Amino acid sequence: MTGQIRLGITETFSAYLLPTLLPALRKQFPNIIFNIHECDRADIEQALLADTLDLGIIIVSNLQEKTHLHYEIMLRSERNLWLDPENPLQYSTTITLADVAQQPFILLDMDEHLINAAAYWEASQLAPNIHFHSRSLESVRSLVAMGQGVTILSDLVYRQFSLEGRRLIRRPLNEQLPTMNVGCIWKKQPSLVPNLSDVIEFIRKKITDTQQ
Repeated sequence: MTGQIRLGITETFSAYLLPTLLPALRKQFPNIIFNIHECDRADIEQALLADTLDLGIIIVSNLQEKTHLHYEIMLRSERNLWLDPENPLQYSTTITLADVAQQPFILLDMDEHLINAAAYWEASQLAPNIHFHSRSLESVRSLVAMGQGVTILSDLVYRQFSLEGRRLIRRPLNEQLPTMNVGCIWKKQPSLVPNLSDVIEFIRKKITDTQQ
C-alpha cells in the first residue's frame, strides 16, 4: 500500500490519541505518508467536503454536515466529576449537578467543550459557579488538584496527577451525563479507496485497544 492520507484531528485528540496512534499507523502502513492537520471540527468538515482532507477524528456527536459525510463512533468516554482529595464532596454517597453547582467550577474552553457542557447544565436547569475559564487542559487539571475548584470532564483526558505531582480524583455523578463520542468522519462516496478503508479499520482497533 502506497500513497498518502490527509488526516484532520481536533485539539483534544491530537494531545490524547495522536501520540500513540500516529507511530502505530506509520508502523502498520510504512509506505503511506500521513499528513496530519490539527483543526477545529467545523474546518475538518469543510475540508472533507472540499477534498482537501481524507479523514477526520472529532467529537462526532457535534457533527453538523451529516448529508454528505459519513461517521463512525469508535469510543464513548464517560464524563465524571474531578476534584482534589481534600474536597469533602468526594465522601458523598451520591453527587448531583446541584451539588456541583455549589462548588467553585473550573471551566475548560477548548474543542467545543463549552457547547457540550452547556447542554447538560441547561437540561438540568442549573448553572455552574464558574471561577475560571481556561483553554488549557493542564491548567484546569492543576487548579483542580490545588483545591481551587472542581470540573467535569471525560475519562479520556483524565490523569491521576497534575503537572505539579498533585493528585486528582474522579467521582461519578448521579445524573446520566452524555458521553464524549469520539470517532472518524469521511466523505460519503460509492466505495472507499482500499487505503482509506484499511486505515479506518486500524484506527478503530487502536482506539478500542486504548480503552482496554
